[in-house]
Amino acid sequence: MKKSFKSGVVLCLLICYVTDSFSQKEDYIWLFGSSSIRAYLENGDLDTTWGATNINFNFDPPRIEFDPVRELDFSATNTSVCDKEGRLMCYSNGMQINSGVDHSILEDTIAYCLYWKDRTYYTEEDKLVALGFTFPDMAIIVPEPGDDKSFYLFYEDWDVSPPSTNDFDTKHVFWAKITKDSEVDQLKVIFKDSLLLGDTLSIGGLAASRHANGRDWWLLFPSKFHNKIYTYLVDPTGVHLKVIQKFDENWPHGIGQAKFSPNGSILCFNRGRSLGKEGTKVFIFEFDRCTGTLSNPISEFISGEQGVSRGVAYSIDSRYLYISNDQWIYQYDLFSDSILLSRKTVATYDGYGYFYPGSLDSTFTFATLLGFMCNGPDGRIYISAGSGSNRKMGVIQYPNEIGEACDVQQHSLHITTSYARTMPTFPNYRLGPLDGSNCDTLGLNNDPIAKYRYEQDTIDYLKVRFTDLSYFRPESWNWDFGDGTTSTERYPYHTFPSNGTYEVCLTVSNENSSNTVCRTLTFGTASTSEPEGKEIEVNLYPNPVKDDLTLTIYDYLPQNGTVHFFDTKGQFVLTQKVYNGWNTVDMSQLISGTYVYQILDGRVVVKRGKVVKVE
Repeated sequence: MKKSFKSGVVLCLLICYVTDSFSQKEDYIWLFGSSSIRAYLENGDLDTTWGATNINFNFDPPRIEFDPVRELDFSATNTSVCDKEGRLMCYSNGMQINSGVDHSILEDTIAYCLYWKDRTYYTEEDKLVALGFTFPDMAIIVPEPGDDKSFYLFYEDWDVSPPSTNDFDTKHVFWAKITKDSEVDQLKVIFKDSLLLGDTLSIGGLAASRHANGRDWWLLFPSKFHNKIYTYLVDPTGVHLKVIQKFDENWPHGIGQAKFSPNGSILCFNRGRSLGKEGTKVFIFEFDRCTGTLSNPISEFISGEQGVSRGVAYSIDSRYLYISNDQWIYQYDLFSDSILLSRKTVATYDGYGYFYPGSLDSTFTFATLLGFMCNGPDGRIYISAGSGSNRKMGVIQYPNEIGEACDVQQHSLHITTSYARTMPTFPNYRLGPLDGSNCDTLGLNNDPIAKYRYEQDTIDYLKVRFTDLSYFRPESWNWDFGDGTTSTERYPYHTFPSNGTYEVCLTVSNENSSNTVCRTLTFGTASTSEPEGKEIEVNLYPNPVKDDLTLTIYDYLPQNGTVHFFDTKGQFVLTQKVYNGWNTVDMSQLISGTYVYQILDGRVVVKRGKVVKVE
């Protein structure tokens, strides 16, 4: 890789975000669920440990929610889109298109079914069909440029011939158009199964990045046999083939992800050496957002045990690239003079197995591997378990930190329902025009948007870590902690002087404008009085619960937080320390029944309620 790679990344980092006239929350609701089975408890209530789950980033921390209506299953292919306010609009598993407004089926015979049903060696009962595609990045939704009510769905087909060879081919890319009728608030499919590209393609690998003009989109599709990458432009006039590039080095045909960096300057493919074989091969390209061309490729083979879930993700500042291959997660420094030599191992699979509640074998567990990955709007990287019907997910808490300081938390997040190994596929919506480039022709400004999250220290409850999530090219950061102190650091730590309520404001600026966001943080009371204090916002899921209960505390930072559980006789059965944010409580040892919980800060009750434990 040429040294210009580093300087090019830095330059793009400084000038790559978008105006607030563009939508910002199109990827705020993630959909999971590999079993549409709806189970019921003995009392007739819906068992919320079966069915569909959403991760809702309209909350901070994101809220994991049981979805009682949605029935579409996902195996690996998973794409969706929200409106600019973060309301779900449309989604697909590569087999059918569903409305996010009322969850109705818009189309259930898109290309996957049309090609699949002609194969005589499969039956209608084939569960793979019901789950949709079993590979990632085989479908993606992109907003139609210039029309905030319409979307394009791009999707591949999938062929196995014959099935005994385990040789999978993608031979076509199709597209569909979905639009919202503003008068009746309903979605409709304008067209579907329109052939965009006919070639034998690498499985998955669909990737999209915004054009340097800040409005249009680039779409890339890798060929299987000819070292080619097809690049299409999506603009207000339609979808156009713009570039076909050939490269000297073959990339293997295998399962994995392809992702653009948040600033759009890098494209990385993480591909299996060959399907079902050991190891993975990583390809890194520079990407020109003006022309849609790739350049200066570098690659390396990473040996490892056989696996199928090979992921790609980035830190929000585009400095660090993360690669997973089931057993390990690696970090590359894209600002380094030698990117490949900068590789660090930041996680090794710890061997944890998740017991699937529906299993008849009490000794059988699904490995919680380090699988496909996705960048969250909250700056975290989320990691699928990579195998079977898991209800566990990993998280990289601080991707902007070097080495193990990035804090890979394996199987730390509990999903309410089984979700197989899927991760959603999105373009990066928080990317705007490339200021000063030849393609910056539409007069759009990068007006920065301020956003941040925070975490409470588990030792010093008054110490808080702040993570900047601002976008649209911020260049300076000014923090006002509401206690008379300030900071210009991007990622500050701050210790507040005492209990109380503070309004913490972040102002981000560039030459175009400034933007400020304020949040209220309340630190716990030192009172030892018995009366109930002011109730705080808390979310518990799933409820009913079989094993792990996730208890989330919002915008309240306890001094000495604990949760206590009592049975119907008022007898104490379980207690645990709790903090602001996500807390996991192991309920597996409790017998089935209804329990009362109390959340206390010291001796003050700040929240109470009920939770149902089921077998």
